[in-house]
Amino acid sequence: MRHLLSLMALSFSITLLGCGGEGGANTAEVSGTVKFDGKEITEGNIVFTPADGKGSPGGGMIKDGKYTAKAPVGKCKVSITAPKPTPAAKAAPEDGPQAPPPPTELLPAKYNTATELIYEVKSGAQTKDWDLTK
Repeated sequence: MRHLLSLMALSFSITLLGCGGEGGANTAEVSGTVKFDGKEITEGNIVFTPADGKGSPGGGMIKDGKYTAKAPVGKCKVSITAPKPTPAAKAAPEDGPQAPPPPTELLPAKYNTATELIYEVKSGAQTKDWDLTK
């Protein structure tokens, strides 16, 4: 058990370092809001990936339309994902509980898998709001 906990802690540390964790001299804090068709995104993720493909990406979670992310300094491609809200599964009592269907993406591909979003991350803390449309 102790070996498993050590392995988990090591994996977590590597993940943080790979995403510009402590000591990431070439990262900056970017925060702001994310809206889609004028409404705040309830939850999701934002990722800043160096446009030249060199270096590690950074990012953060979106919660109630707000985010704070560690991002690599320089020109970045930005991908934003947000699950489409799904209604709770309704089951007849004799069927028992059923798992909800897997979430689908709320945002068009031009904001994530085929992102067109570019942002120049500068040194130091900065604010960038995203007002996305269909």
